[in-house]
Amino acid sequence: MTWNFGEIYQKIRNEKGLSQKQVCGDVISRTTLSKIENCHSIPSYETFAYLLKQINMSFDEFEFVCNGFELDSRTKLFSKFDAAISNENVLLLVDLREDCVEFLKKNHDLGIEDLLKAIDYLIVIQKEVGIENIQATNLVNTLWNKLEAVDTWYYNEIKMINCILFYFPQETILKFSTKLIESMKKYKGFSKDVDSFCCAVYSNLATFYLYKNIYTECLEVSRLIVDIAKGLKRYDVYCLGNARIGLCTKDKKKIQDSIRALEFFGETELIKEIEIETKRFASLFNKE
Repeated sequence: MTWNFGEIYQKIRNEKGLSQKQVCGDVISRTTLSKIENCHSIPSYETFAYLLKQINMSFDEFEFVCNGFELDSRTKLFSKFDAAISNENVLLLVDLREDCVEFLKKNHDLGIEDLLKAIDYLIVIQKEVGIENIQATNLVNTLWNKLEAVDTWYYNEIKMINCILFYFPQETILKFSTKLIESMKKYKGFSKDVDSFCCAVYSNLATFYLYKNIYTECLEVSRLIVDIAKGLKRYDVYCLGNARIGLCTKDKKKIQDSIRALEFFGETELIKEIEIETKRFASLFNKE
C-alpha cells in the first residue's frame, strides 16, 4: 500500500464518531485495532474486510479516499480506455498507449499488459489497416490464445472481449460466445453498472447472431437482455430485445408492441433500427 492504511482508517472512524470499542465489538481486540491504526501492523484480508464494514465503506471507496478522493492511476487507465473505445478515437488510444507504457516502467501489472495489447490491436484496426493485416492478426491471436486458455472469464476479461468483439473472425466468435454468456450470467445483479454493461455485450452478441441467421442463439440472448433491462428500467433496451424475440419467434405482434412503446417515448432512431431489421428479416414471416 502506498498510503497509511491505519492512519486513514483512524481518521475516518473519528470523523464518523465511532469509538474503538464500537468498531471492535467482540470480533477483534482494541489492542489489535490500536496497532493497525498506529501502523504497527497490517491487517489480514478478513480483518480488513471486517473493519471496512464497521465504518460502512467498500474497498473501492476506501481506496478512493486514501488516494485523496481521486481515482488511482491504474483505474484512470481503464477509465480512459472505456472513453476511447466509446468515441472510437484513435488519438485517445495513442495517448493512452503512452500512459500504459509509462505505468509499466514503474509497475509489474499483468492487467495493464493485457490492456496495452488490446490498445495496440485497436490502433491497428482504427487506422483502417484491416483485419487481414499480419500485425493485427498476430495481436488478436495473442489475445485470444491467452483468453482461450482460462476456464472462466471475469469482468475485465469480458470488457476486453466486448471492445473488440466484432473484429474477431466469425468462427472465433461462435467458438467463445457460449463461454462469454456463461461468464456474464455470474455477474447479474452485481451492480447496475455491471448489469448495463452485460446488456451491451448481450446486445452485441444478439446483433451478431441475428445477422448471421443464428436465430436460436439470438433468441436466448435477447431473452437475457429483456430480463436484465426490466430490472434496470431500461425501456429502450427492453423494447429492442423484445422486438428481436419477436423476429426470432415470428411474432409480429411482439414487434409492433415494442415499436408502439418506443413511439410513446419518442425513440425514433431505435424505431428505425427495428423497422430496418424487420424488413431485412421479413423472409422469416414469409416461411409461415
